[in-house]
This record gives sequence, C-alpha cells and structure tokens, in this order.
Amino acid sequence: MRWKVLALFLGLAAVFTTARFGWSRAAAGGYDEWPTLGQLARDFINPWLPGGDSAPATLGERRAVAGVSERAGSVTMSIGPIVSPMFFTRQTIRGASGFGFGFQPVVTLKDGAGNVVATDNTSVVTLSIAAGTGAIGAVLTCNQNDVTVVQGVATFTGCRIDRSGLGYVLQGVTPGYNVGQTAPFNISLAGDTNGDCRVSILDFSWVVTNFSKNSNNPGWTTPNAAGVAPFAADLNGDGAVSIQDFSILVTKFGTTAGACAPASNGSPVP
Repeated sequence: MRWKVLALFLGLAAVFTTARFGWSRAAAGGYDEWPTLGQLARDFINPWLPGGDSAPATLGERRAVAGVSERAGSVTMSIGPIVSPMFFTRQTIRGASGFGFGFQPVVTLKDGAGNVVATDNTSVVTLSIAAGTGAIGAVLTCNQNDVTVVQGVATFTGCRIDRSGLGYVLQGVTPGYNVGQTAPFNISLAGDTNGDCRVSILDFSWVVTNFSKNSNNPGWTTPNAAGVAPFAADLNGDGAVSIQDFSILVTKFGTTAGACAPASNGSPVP
C-alpha cells in the first residue's frame, strides 16, 4: 500500500514538473535532455510496482525515432514523408554535342534497405542538367525528360546535350526520393577526337585507326604520343568505335569552335 501511495505522489510530481517546464527528446541515454525528478523516480520505481514486468516502457526504455516529436502531457507524432534513395543504374560517360548519348540514363528507385521499389509504377522522374555543371546555357533534350517508372525503373531515351563542356552532371528528381546524380562527364565538340576544337583529317584518321575497337581491347585508355587514347574515337560514348561514330565525324567534318572539351572516359555503371 505504501508503495502505491509513494508511486502516486511521485507520479503527480512528474505531471506537475513536465507540465510546468516541458521537455523535448534528446539523444542522451534515452532520457530527455534534462530529466525531471519525477521521471527519474518513475524509471526507478516502475519495476517494483505490481505488474511492473508488463507495465508500459519507461522513458529510459523508449527508443528515439527520427521524425517523431513529443510534448508534455501527451504524445504527438509528426512523421514526415519517407525519403528513399534514387540511383543512376546506367550513366552517360561522354557524348558529342548535339548527338544522342551512347549510354542513355537509367534511374532506379530504391527503399531504405537498398531494394528496388518494384511496386512503384506511378512516380515520375524528371531528368535535367544539375545547376552549375557543364557549359552555361546548355540544354538537355530527351524523347521525354519526364518519365514514369515501370516497376521502379525510369529508362530515358534520345537524350543529348547541345553544347560542348566539361563536367556535366545529370540529376533525377521525383517526390519522396533523394535527388540522384550521375558522375561528371564531358561533352566534346561533335567529331573532335583530340580536343583541338576542330573536326579535321586528324580526327578522321583516329576514327579509322581505331574502328571496331571497344572498351575490352587492351590499350583502350592508353594515350598515344599526342595524348589521345583510342576511347576518344568513340564519339557517342557507347563503348565501341562504330559506324555511328564515323557518321558523326563525316556529318561535322570541317566544324570549328572557339572553346570545347576533350572526351571523358568512365564506366556506364556507377
């Protein structure tokens, strides 16, 4: 009986103290930032009360949950939207100005555990050039810049950037997910393999020399005496020097520019 009276007294003290001063969750051993005497007493006495083993969890036993706020006298839970990651599961590694990327972007939505959200067939991913990257005024054009996911995956087609520039980064955006971004890549002047800002016989020769080579060939990234590697002849960045690259070269032969970027090399999968 004495225990019950003491528990009642301390419980009233806890209500008075918390109602007077209030409290907010802090990551300090499961207690509030400044635990009241009533809180400490309740945590100490609770196991000794009848039915203590089955009593509600004490403050010290509760687990902090991100996005949950608590106020004195009642518990108010305000859980914001769950933000999950977004990944580029296929990335552009380089491109030729005005021509389609060899590796078109693919964006995958995943949950917090890293699993593809295969049940999502409604989210719309918007693809754009990340602010502050690439050439000023450059425009990204795709068959559709807004793509609805199919089983959590958004596949973009026909994407191209109109201006040569260094360090382009593409980003995908959709509500409820973190913004996903690619690794940086360059867009070269279409047809220019050596970065001299003109499409000449030197570029023609380099494409012909490396025709039919691909990223599996030894020396693909090894530069020659002029500092140009075979991958630079892969103008559209699809991992192989093919008729598509030759077509770009012939179409743009004789073109010059005041400024341009060299070809970049990377992996289509992050």
